[in-house]
Amino acid sequence: MKDIRYILTSGRLLVELPSKMKFDFEFLHAMNEFLEIASVRSIKRVCVTCDADAEYDNMTKAYTYIALKYLLHIKETLWHKKLASIILPSIHAMHGNQFAAVTDLSEIIQNPNLNYYMFTRDSEVSKPVEEMTNLLVEKNITINQKELKEFLSTTIGEIFSNSINHSNQEAFFFMYDIMYENEDFYLCINIIDYGKTIIDNVQAFHQNPQMSGSQCIEWAIQSGNTTRKGSGGYGLPTLIHYIKEVDGELYIFSGDAFYCFDGQKEKITDARGYLSGTSVTFRVKLFNTEKAITYSGDRLGSIRLDNI
Repeated sequence: MKDIRYILTSGRLLVELPSKMKFDFEFLHAMNEFLEIASVRSIKRVCVTCDADAEYDNMTKAYTYIALKYLLHIKETLWHKKLASIILPSIHAMHGNQFAAVTDLSEIIQNPNLNYYMFTRDSEVSKPVEEMTNLLVEKNITINQKELKEFLSTTIGEIFSNSINHSNQEAFFFMYDIMYENEDFYLCINIIDYGKTIIDNVQAFHQNPQMSGSQCIEWAIQSGNTTRKGSGGYGLPTLIHYIKEVDGELYIFSGDAFYCFDGQKEKITDARGYLSGTSVTFRVKLFNTEKAITYSGDRLGSIRLDNI
């Protein structure tokens, strides 16, 4: 992805998005940097534009739309009609209570539109948790399916719960899509809030404001570590374990740091931008014929099918 271009003149920031953006780590990292630059106090107005023939996938459009709506609450934010004409016809905001069951996979794949959902404290999150769990379990080869569903339901549910209980915000956002790349299908999920960061919570918990962002992320992903009473501290650690077993991808941005597992390597370090909140994105291959996922005796594992 090409860099986002910035032009600053007399308190006015012109932002030009690249002609092509793909929902991946580089895009998420660039959007964090954009929000930090655009949030500078001396900037009074932000104007965002792009090429008229720009090409963005639906997850990119939805994430950009949510980021711009958030920025609008901070300062005057204007979208050029070219950008609006690309995003608005295909991205639709829905309340979490409107989330519907996933009944037809082909319809999702072929649908040119994408809904993103806003969940409030009184929203029912069990439906999306159940539906995402079903997709991950039923569209792959699994052993002990019932136990695996319970494990993933608890894990994904904890991520949803964190977005409300850790962020101190009244709302968070959820989106998903099924992408077709290189003759394979992938389920991509994003959960984002614009509240207290992981760093804020960990520093307050340890009463140590000197802990760096990467140190806080490192602590937060250790099994059993939590800053919230009543939580087992297994949401992020178990999600990471699962993603590694299925050769998926996981990106966690919060404050000035991030966690990245790209399918092979794991990385925790400082980000080049600042996200006022937490964004959790993971991507998992569907119809994976290379391995079976198992869950037995509270232990998650995998078996390569060519070894059977």
